[in-house]
Amino acid sequence: MLKSGWRAFPLGALAAIWVLIAASGAQASTVTIGSPLTAAFASNQLCNPLCTRAQTALPGAVVASPTDGTIVRWRVSFVTGPGGFELQVLHPAGFGTYTGTGTSAVGTPISFGTQVFATDLPIRAGDLIGLDNTDINETIGTASTAGSMAAFWNKPFPDGSTLGPDFESGPYEIAFNADIQPLPGVSSLAPSSGPVAGGTSVTIGGHDFTGASAVSFGGIPAAGFTVNADGQITAVSPPGSPGTVDVSVKNPGQSPAVGSDKFTYTTASCIVPSLKHKTLKKAKEALRKAGCSLGKVKRAKGKKHGKVVKKQKPKAGAVLPVGSAVNVKLG
Repeated sequence: MLKSGWRAFPLGALAAIWVLIAASGAQASTVTIGSPLTAAFASNQLCNPLCTRAQTALPGAVVASPTDGTIVRWRVSFVTGPGGFELQVLHPAGFGTYTGTGTSAVGTPISFGTQVFATDLPIRAGDLIGLDNTDINETIGTASTAGSMAAFWNKPFPDGSTLGPDFESGPYEIAFNADIQPLPGVSSLAPSSGPVAGGTSVTIGGHDFTGASAVSFGGIPAAGFTVNADGQITAVSPPGSPGTVDVSVKNPGQSPAVGSDKFTYTTASCIVPSLKHKTLKKAKEALRKAGCSLGKVKRAKGKKHGKVVKKQKPKAGAVLPVGSAVNVKLG
């Protein structure tokens, strides 16, 4: 089974942890599936013998993942016992069956309150989460919530197997949930090409970039990158070979390859840079670095001593033969 590391936090420390996360601004928004943990729970034995349970319906909550992504943490509440729990990803396989696609490391609660365990489990849109016990004496919070349903497998559900539940019952809410970080997505590149020597500054548009841990061009790490906003990254292309590659972002899952993430490495060329608001001296320097040259310089009417570039031709991002001239208008 796929395993990953975990941490447990007592309930009293949980609020402080969320304050630190919010203050840092380094964590992208997550989606929570499963119980909101607000019901009037009573602690009950999960099952004897060992089993797997999954929430299949819960009014006012989301039980199936609404997106492809990565489970980054999960919780249990009202728990006791000497063993621990495992979180499992269950993928719908049709005709009421599910396939186990990944299981966390064992999380062993250290108090009766809400326990949080870090993990790194891929999940797809439509997947459920299941909870396994590792000791028959483990208990967890349950509640008779109107409209709630849970599926039961009377023995542990091995990853890679496809099984239908032994039965489904309700009203039955189980005190566990998980946080999903949606996959990042790339929707635009500007410019979308650059020389094989690398060094092109590329503005990447998309979503779920906050806290990005890596950017790569055809699998090669970017020479550097800065997350400007949740929907924008500026990355510097590494050296490459002539041809087209996918630009991907990791956070912690990797953005899927799409038509809008293609970057083309070219032989010697002029990739026209953005000159707007640059002084003539800075514009010349930017053009030289991009393999271009300064063309005609025109000042706006009535402004004898224009100091910065107001317009340029061709526009930024154009790919031209090396040494091509770029005309500017100062104002």
